[in-house]
Amino acid sequence: MFGTIFFAGWGCIITAATLVVGMNMQAETRMADEQEMVVELPPVFTQPQQLVAPIVTTKRTKGYVFSNVSLELDATLLSQMSLPLDMVLQDGYLALIVGNPDFNFPETSQFELMKFKAGLKDGINAFVDGELVRDVYVSGINFLGTDEARRKQTLRSVWLQDPDNPAPPPEPKK
Repeated sequence: MFGTIFFAGWGCIITAATLVVGMNMQAETRMADEQEMVVELPPVFTQPQQLVAPIVTTKRTKGYVFSNVSLELDATLLSQMSLPLDMVLQDGYLALIVGNPDFNFPETSQFELMKFKAGLKDGINAFVDGELVRDVYVSGINFLGTDEARRKQTLRSVWLQDPDNPAPPPEPKK
């Protein structure tokens, strides 16, 4: 009789230990699944894009600003976005440049790069109603006045420049 009670008690202890180990393994698996769902996707970078905006005063167009920018985007919000990114970028760029006295070339005495980057980032994020753009990278900004743009030779040299092999600077006039 003592052997039967001992054997039954031993069986209960093994069953209870198996249940405790099994429940701990299930809790660890559940925690690992929850942690995997929280993992943040790495950012997505756009290809460099050339954006063009006119500089307009009350009487006439003074020229055009050409900017080469790349964006660092949040991959999660990018996958949820229904609008084309190129359209959103160009719209944010035009909203920033056109009519803004900070970028009124050629009257501005200096170009504030940080204000440009922050303005473009805030404009695009406000347009999509989220923090889509994490950072803006600028590789070049040029201004072409309307007087220069009307000359065919100048316009041809602006559009045909190879970014890897820039054109040599013009020779000084004597």
